[in-house]
Amino acid sequence: MIESAGASLIAVHGRMREQKGSKTGLADWTKIRLVKENLRIPVFANGNIQSKCEVDKCFVETNVDGVMSAEGLLYNPALFTGKPLPVWDAAYEYVEQYRKHKSSFSSIRGHMFKFFHHCFTLEEHLELRNIVGKTHSVDDFVKVADQLKQRYQFEYEKFIAAYDDQHAKNFPVFICKPYYRPLETTVIENTSETVGEQPLKKKIKTMKKPKGPKAPKILRQLCSQCPHPRGLKCDFGYCRTCCRQKSYVEKLNCVGHGFQFRSKMLKSENEKS
Repeated sequence: MIESAGASLIAVHGRMREQKGSKTGLADWTKIRLVKENLRIPVFANGNIQSKCEVDKCFVETNVDGVMSAEGLLYNPALFTGKPLPVWDAAYEYVEQYRKHKSSFSSIRGHMFKFFHHCFTLEEHLELRNIVGKTHSVDDFVKVADQLKQRYQFEYEKFIAAYDDQHAKNFPVFICKPYYRPLETTVIENTSETVGEQPLKKKIKTMKKPKGPKAPKILRQLCSQCPHPRGLKCDFGYCRTCCRQKSYVEKLNCVGHGFQFRSKMLKSENEKS
């Protein structure tokens, strides 16, 4: 249907709509292959692309025309090159692009946390994590990158000297590498059961609260001059507006509303005499 409507390319993400959050699971490349086999237009695959190894494997298993990645590139911008990229170099280049094109500061902070994610899982880098979380200056991001480079430069040089094209998930923490979400221990057998399933917080909100004794309703009497409720302690049985008008015109006091027009008038007369 999409092809006959005039689409020139289609990208297929091999997951069901229910596969979100902790239920993300693995994308099903067999479904992507079926789509490719039944279309004449180019098909791009997406899902489970966390390193160059998955890119090559996806081409073989699906026979697609192209491969896309989303979250994998956030943690490792050099994913498609297959070359190890130190986290500080990723940070340096991103800051350079930020200064060149300007964007929201919150967005660059999020990217820095992705680059430094595996380093920040170590307690020894807690103070650097706090800097990234609290700063409002890109210069601090550069300083954090400098600190990580200084701490890991020797290990990085040893790693590069012995590098043998291993899978990115085995990279040390100072090299940009993918983040793998923990999979659920149980497999969803019937995804239809999860359709329309409410989140736990929403369920709690919609639960019926135990009914207790209802508080008695207070019947408010109306002002004798207008349809508004009268003041409970008004000397004249008026609402505040009507009471103020009456007290001002007739020079009266109202203890309930705190008006002292009569007292002020008498005080003024005494001062004059």
